[in-house]
Parts: sequence; C-alpha cells; structure tokens
Amino acid sequence: MTVEQALQETDRQLQRLKEGMRPEDVLQALLPISKHATPRVCEALKTSLRDIEYMKRLEYVLAKMPVGDLRIPIGTP
Repeated sequence: MTVEQALQETDRQLQRLKEGMRPEDVLQALLPISKHATPRVCEALKTSLRDIEYMKRLEYVLAKMPVGDLRIPIGTP
C-alpha cells in the first residue's frame, strides 16, 4: 500500500468512526497503517472538540496505536 492509499484509507476510516462505527473495528483497519494513520487521527482529535462521542472514539483508537507511531505526532524526539 502506498502512502497516498494509506492516507485515503485513514480518511475513510475516520469518516466511518465519525458516523458511529465501533472504534474497535476502525482500530483493526488502521493498525497495519498506523505509521501513516496516527498523525491524521491526532489531527482529527484536535478538531473534534464539539463532538464528544467522536472525540471519545478517537481517543480509544489513539490509545491502542503502537507507541512508536505516536512519537512523531506529539513531538517526542
């Protein structure tokens, strides 16, 4: 899968999550591409403050992402 395809899939999964898809299902789809998906999920979390339920689902997904993939989006060297 190319980076562009991974980002497109991430966007598709984030839309599904926003529509109420179970976070466990979205997580399973994003784990294989977590290196590319994590920054997008972090960005979605920043902009989801008005939708508490969506924010909770995003937090669930981020909490289950591999720690190494979280380092770049949160600024850890």
